[in-house]
Amino acid sequence: MQAFRASFRARDSRKAADERDASGERIIAGRRSSGRRSADEATLRQELNEDLVSLLNTVSLDSSQDLRDYSFVAKSILNFGLADLTRISIDEAAVETIATQLRTALRAHEPRLVASSIEVERDRSVDPRTLTIRFNIRADMVATPMDVPVNFVADLELESAKMRISRLAT
Repeated sequence: MQAFRASFRARDSRKAADERDASGERIIAGRRSSGRRSADEATLRQELNEDLVSLLNTVSLDSSQDLRDYSFVAKSILNFGLADLTRISIDEAAVETIATQLRTALRAHEPRLVASSIEVERDRSVDPRTLTIRFNIRADMVATPMDVPVNFVADLELESAKMRISRLAT
């Protein structure tokens, strides 16, 4: 994915890639060789953040369709996202359900996170009058030569049912 994102950011996807030197030898275009370079930790975190925002703000298919008879669909990319959060209240039982849904969605749809390392915990220090429910999430991001620990905050804004990711740091 990094090669595609780098090309998108550089806005070079429509530039001609078949470049030749004076003798007619082909020059390997920079955008083609960029996929071979490894990404630094900051880039990995930035890309993880972008994908987490997409995952946590997408309504899953099982919010509108009963998938009990279709277990493979329920676990597939067709069911990407979280349950519809527009009906969630600040009720404690409902909030605990969200934590479980977060953990399940991250394990099912974010392969860069080590599934067994994902921990989702409610942050009770946020005033309920702000209509925000905060979750602290810890996990290990798969990386070579060793996994990288990541911590981030997921704030659910109850008015809009949108999830905001912040503080994606070590």
